[in-house]
Formats: sequence, structure tokens, C-alpha cells
Amino acid sequence: MKKALAILLALMAALSVLTLTAYATRLPQQTGFQTCTDPSDMLNFVLNDADKCPPIRIVEAKLKEDGRSKWVYLLGLVGTDTVKGQVNNLDACFKSAFNKDNDYLQLVKATLFDVVPRGSTLVIAGHSLGGMVAQQLIADPEVKAAYVIRGTVTAGSPLILVKAEQEGSLHRMVDRFDIIPFLSAATLVNFRAQYNDCAREDGGWFFKPDEAHNISYRTKSEWKDYDIFGVKGGEASLTFDYADILIFGGPEG
Repeated sequence: MKKALAILLALMAALSVLTLTAYATRLPQQTGFQTCTDPSDMLNFVLNDADKCPPIRIVEAKLKEDGRSKWVYLLGLVGTDTVKGQVNNLDACFKSAFNKDNDYLQLVKATLFDVVPRGSTLVIAGHSLGGMVAQQLIADPEVKAAYVIRGTVTAGSPLILVKAEQEGSLHRMVDRFDIIPFLSAATLVNFRAQYNDCAREDGGWFFKPDEAHNISYRTKSEWKDYDIFGVKGGEASLTFDYADILIFGGPEG
């Protein structure tokens, strides 16, 4: 027991230090219509720049798969930030890593219920902490009752050990040299799942942890063989207008 507790505390200490360098690198603001064909496009949506980069973004998008098209809502969740008043903070990192309720998760749920009509289909993309919260979200009974969750793709996110069944597909993209995806309770409890239940690619970021955690997931050459859901060889795509993106969760609410 003491040994397990020591390991747990060491993990939490590592999490607090490492996430300080894991903040989302900002992108120049993009405009116009965008067709996402792979996880790197999805991460460009998640990290599309705003002045204070609020953590939640939602846009109505057209999903194309299996020769058919349908309208869905694309939900993007940003990783850790230090902007005062935002919920995607270190406290949320600690809690989400151990599948505990947190303000980020609650704000995402409240925003969905307020903005997205019940019965809609959701597609979710999350980076780092955003991907952990996404895993909690798709196991939440209230969310599953309200929406059809088609699929979730995460980048640089640890596996979260949830107690309820998760709805829709879940695929985690992990760069070989990114250490952040090991920072959750799953590493202690089920290391095999933590390491194996993901798509792992080598982006060439040896001894460059910040680039491995940020730049790698927006690099098309690394992820071009996967579709928007993280399926290798898949053909699903999404199209939306950047002008239609709604952002939530900044210091002003």
C-alpha cells in the first residue's frame, strides 16, 4: 500500500510539473471553409486561435462517411492553460487524470445542453487535458441520454479509467516521444491498456517533449494515414466554416 501511494504521489508531482510545459501552442486564426480528413486537421480546429483561447469550441459540420453525408456538431476541447478564470487548469488536470468530477467537465456539459439541440450527433476532438475530459464526457449518463456520440479522437491524452460504458468510437493519437499520455491513473492500474490502447506514431521529436506534445499532432505527414476518427485507412471527413465556430469558457464566461 505504501509503495502504491508513493508511486501515486510521484505521478501527481510529475503531472504538476510536466503540464506546466504542456499548454496548447497557439495557431494563426484560420478562416473560410475547412475539410478535415485526418487527426491533424481536427487538432487545427481544436487549437484555432482566439485572443484568450477559451477551452470549448462548437461548430455545426457535415460528416461524410460510407458514401453518405449528415449534419453533426463538432466539439473541440483545448488542453491545459494558465489564463486566470478558465476551467482548463491544473486542478482539472489532477481530477480528470483520476476520473474525478471537475469544473471543466461540468462547463462542457452545461455548454452542450445550452447550445446543442438534444438528439443531435456529436463528434469530439480533444488535446491533452481536453482529451481526458472528452473521455469522461462520453461515459457521462446525462450526455449519453441527450446525444448520439458518433466518435471521439484525442491527441496527447492519457487513457482515463471510467466506470461506465463510453458511447461511440474512441481513438487516442500518441506521439512516440510525448510523455504526457502516461500521466493518469491508468498507468498505475493498467499500464498495458495505457500503452497499447492508442495509435502510436514516431514524429521524430526525440528529446523534444514540447514539440512532441504540441506540434506533432498538427503535422499532417505524421497522421495522414488516419481519418478524423483516428481509424487507420478510414475515409470519414468533416467540413465546416470557421466563421460559424462558437467559443466558450473564457474568463468572461
